Amino acid sequence: AHGKSSLKSLNSLLMKFSTVGAGFQDCRNAFEEYDRNKNGTIERKELKEVLDQVEGLDANACDEIFKNADMNGDDVISFKEFIVALTLAYFSKEMDWDADGTISFTEFLFALTGWAGIEEDDE
Repeated sequence: AHGKSSLKSLNSLLMKFSTVGAGFQDCRNAFEEYDRNKNGTIERKELKEVLDQVEGLDANACDEIFKNADMNGDDVISFKEFIVALTLAYFSKEMDWDADGTISFTEFLFALTGWAGIEEDDE
């Protein structure tokens, strides 16, 4: 039974990778759209131009987003930083089931087992 559940989990993970390539290309397209001067990075003013089109963001939102995405502090967002920031934002939103702004260990554990395709009867 253990071999069967391992194969099921592996198949579940492999199925998710077929959508990763499409998602990665979507991220690349968004990055290139935000990088208006086409220098390979997103500058603060470029991010502000994009975020100005989003309703409901206050004046400090751009600075906060930029600060969190510019992980190495060089005052630009590289493609790698952009991917990491999007990934963290996605996982945070998906894992924070009770929407309290934090991810408990239980929320993390349930999300992880869900992504891996592990069910309670697989133990």
